[in-house]
Amino acid sequence: NYLPQLLVGGFARYSYAQVNDEIRDQDSADTLNYLEGGAGLVLSWNFDWAGLNRKTEEAEASLLKVNSQTEALLLSVEMEVESAHLNYTSAKERLRNAKRAEKASRGIMAAKLNLYEAGLGSFEPVASSVKTYFERRYQTIRSRFSLADSTLKVLRTIGRQ
Repeated sequence: NYLPQLLVGGFARYSYAQVNDEIRDQDSADTLNYLEGGAGLVLSWNFDWAGLNRKTEEAEASLLKVNSQTEALLLSVEMEVESAHLNYTSAKERLRNAKRAEKASRGIMAAKLNLYEAGLGSFEPVASSVKTYFERRYQTIRSRFSLADSTLKVLRTIGRQ
């Protein structure tokens, strides 16, 4: 916008008519045969430097605003993806721990049942170990559901079905 705007234009016309050259007079105007042309140059220059500077600064400010909004959106998406991934990894770890706890409680339950069947233990520890085993089993099932839910959240966050 600071440079001048130039417009260059031109035209040319040529006409020739076949008439008897004897009819023509040297002194008269020949309207049938002619060659003419022209050219022009138009220069437009805006000397409103303050207005041009203001427009330039407004455009730069708009660009900075859009860039910062883009960066904020990218950071928001990045944070959302990281959060979904952390939830996924923690759900995976909880499932692994729940499986180990279930396996351990199953071993304890089997040992207490063996002692009870051999007549070396009472029924109360057996009932408590059976209850603990099924609580751990329930926790494993809940952990599987939590892992599936967090997997879906991760997939949705990254835009996959």
